[in-house]
Amino acid sequence: QALMTGADIGSRAALIAETVAAPFADEVDTLARFPGETVDALKSERLLSAMVPTRLGGAGATVSEVAAAVFSLARHCASSAMVYAMHSVEVACLARHGNTPELEEFLRELVHDQLLVASATTETGTGGDVGRSVCAVEREGERCRLEKQAPVISYGTEADAIAAVDAKAGLRAGRRILGGPPPAAAAIGRIQHRASYPQIAAQFAR
Repeated sequence: QALMTGADIGSRAALIAETVAAPFADEVDTLARFPGETVDALKSERLLSAMVPTRLGGAGATVSEVAAAVFSLARHCASSAMVYAMHSVEVACLARHGNTPELEEFLRELVHDQLLVASATTETGTGGDVGRSVCAVEREGERCRLEKQAPVISYGTEADAIAAVDAKAGLRAGRRILGGPPPAAAAIGRIQHRASYPQIAAQFAR
């Protein structure tokens, strides 16, 4: 498959905005629902992996290129634009700050399956500081489990994976999983079964 350019990303996003996001925008706003049609179109055009580096199969897009795509969506559907912007921020952070084989495997999986990533940064007990956390990754045999008191996770019920900050497990688990320095380490989990908020159970990238 030919590598997308910045112009490709912009043109594809603009077409989705006009032909998919716009027709459903009123319904999305009126019903306060997830813009699933737009996200499906973004997946179909492989725009969810725009910010994944080219060596991992993504488009290697710049922030400016993705911002232009978000702007195109926002002209027609603010909810669609916000979902794509938040997803892209999480992907950019994971691509920039993670360098372990496990994280690179997850990013390749994201490219292949066009996974939608949500953010679980808001947390009870941190005073609104999204860079801190009071939760910890717990080992359960060969799997890891994270319970986080997250009062809100935007589009969390629709996401394929959730990115979170784990403040306690930097050396114990976070560094092994993601290569992040302690004391704060990020964690990315594929959702295996959807738990009720505020506790979310996730299996971490192998």
